[in-house]
Amino acid sequence: MSERIALPWPILIDANVQRAVGAVFGDLGADVVFVTDVFAESTEDAAIDRWARNQGRIIVGHDVRFLSVVQQNSYQFNLSVKSNYGRMMLCGRESDQAGRISSAASYLSTCHTWAWDNDRRFMVTIGDNWIRYDDEVLKRTPKMSRNHPETTLTK
Repeated sequence: MSERIALPWPILIDANVQRAVGAVFGDLGADVVFVTDVFAESTEDAAIDRWARNQGRIIVGHDVRFLSVVQQNSYQFNLSVKSNYGRMMLCGRESDQAGRISSAASYLSTCHTWAWDNDRRFMVTIGDNWIRYDDEVLKRTPKMSRNHPETTLTK
């Protein structure tokens, strides 16, 4: 019999993430708050990010614009996961988000535990068939380009 995974983290679900993702986190023991329940629709991403830092919440987002913003140098962070702040960005098909969180829960728990034990940040990007965990500030960050946004890097 397998052990049930628990993710008892404070989570902030961005407006572009399906509510079903919040339900999955809630079922796994997370304290879930939805951006749409706290902020007006026109609230800037920077204000939401600041609130999440101050409240000690991991932001779960699925927004290409926000993802491109938070990958830039001015948004990089070295806050330890012990602050409860972090970021989890969902990529890929929206219809698969909740299932992807369910299937990745064990790995997410492992990354979070390792980050806690080693006083590192918690920054995870989850795609349809891949997961990337960044424990330090990126040395080179993507620069958006019309032709090849995924391959154009800046220092």
